[in-house]
Amino acid sequence: MLLPSTKLIALPRNVRRICAAGLIATALMALCYSSNVVGQDGMGHAPATQGFVENPSIPRAAQGLLLQQPQAYYGGCPNCMQGIDCRDHCGKPVGWSAMRPLDFQPLLHGEFIGPIRLPAMVDYRMRPGDELQFVYILNREQRIGEYRLQVGDQVRISYSLDPNLTQGDLSRGVEILPDGTLILHMIGAVPAAGLTIPQLRSQLIKSYSGFFKNFDEQSGGASLDVIPVKINTKLEDLRNAVTNLGGFNSGQAVNATIMPDGKVDLPLIGPVLLQGMTREEIKTEINLRYESVVAGMVVEPRLLRQAPRRVFIYGQVREPGVYSLDGPTTVTQALALSKGILVGGNDRQVIIFRRADDWRLVATKLDLRGAHLGKDPSPADEIWIRDSDLIIVPRTPMKLTNDFVRQVFTEGIYGVVPFGGISIQLGNQQ
Repeated sequence: MLLPSTKLIALPRNVRRICAAGLIATALMALCYSSNVVGQDGMGHAPATQGFVENPSIPRAAQGLLLQQPQAYYGGCPNCMQGIDCRDHCGKPVGWSAMRPLDFQPLLHGEFIGPIRLPAMVDYRMRPGDELQFVYILNREQRIGEYRLQVGDQVRISYSLDPNLTQGDLSRGVEILPDGTLILHMIGAVPAAGLTIPQLRSQLIKSYSGFFKNFDEQSGGASLDVIPVKINTKLEDLRNAVTNLGGFNSGQAVNATIMPDGKVDLPLIGPVLLQGMTREEIKTEINLRYESVVAGMVVEPRLLRQAPRRVFIYGQVREPGVYSLDGPTTVTQALALSKGILVGGNDRQVIIFRRADDWRLVATKLDLRGAHLGKDPSPADEIWIRDSDLIIVPRTPMKLTNDFVRQVFTEGIYGVVPFGGISIQLGNQQ
């Protein structure tokens, strides 16, 4: 049923044909788009973002990221493309004839942003050269167990029956000395560090009982009180040390770089081995160490700067040298950093020297000619580069021959004394 304002317009037959063709083309484009972006690719292959989830070697935490891919607005040309997926061939030699329908650009005009890829590592572990910041935060949570006195703490000894025994006041008490004792009237040095307040009180009653009659818990000693005036002084010392180390404007934080021995030095606890540990493992280790010496504080480690990662490129390239690795990089990508291979460079025998985790030397030889000529769509030798790898591009046999000729006949002895050839005469000379 049409609205009253609707008017029917009779269209010529040729116009109707054009409109019908346009509707059919639009439907086909939408079908092609939906099969590439949403469903399967027409050959029974699931989208790439789903295939990785089936790999049991990938942790579930990393697999979850693959399910949260960005989505592109439909527009432009339909995404009906063919290509090669290395997952289908497991590194085996394959030619371009093996192309199949492939979801090559699911993000369409958003490909310059790219998908959400798997993290480069499941967990980042620290190594020498990483710079960390340790933030010291006051902790107001109640601790389990009674507080134990420390060196530098101050207490007030109060005895209501004899004011002469009262020592210290609420503004400044008697301080525990570096040897862990209190110096009190009549009884002299009394061990105090490491004791709870009730334990120290019992210790004082026992010490004073030798000077007063009936001085015990039920009689005279009942009037003896130990009142903490200043406690947890190690925390104050630590905060002052952190401020001095970090500078006037640093706040309660210390920056430290992991040394070649894998350790960092921190106030009060000294050197701590952090190499090979995750941030959460470092947090647990540091706080356990501080709990044994100071209370009321939590340390939060932060990774400020990663140690530099480099690749060394040498041989027949335009600009040999040392290049930074800012992310996952393949051999050809690294060669592109050096502006490519020179004419006469042998990309059939690219050498990679690598140091293993125990510093032993390992090496391999790569054939990248097919990939560089565009003949191998899934080159097995296009491997990932590791930090401190040495890439050497040697000369081709033809280049070696040309260099030998140049060095001997052009720049060598024959360049100084021209080579006039060899003359051989047979027979008797007159």
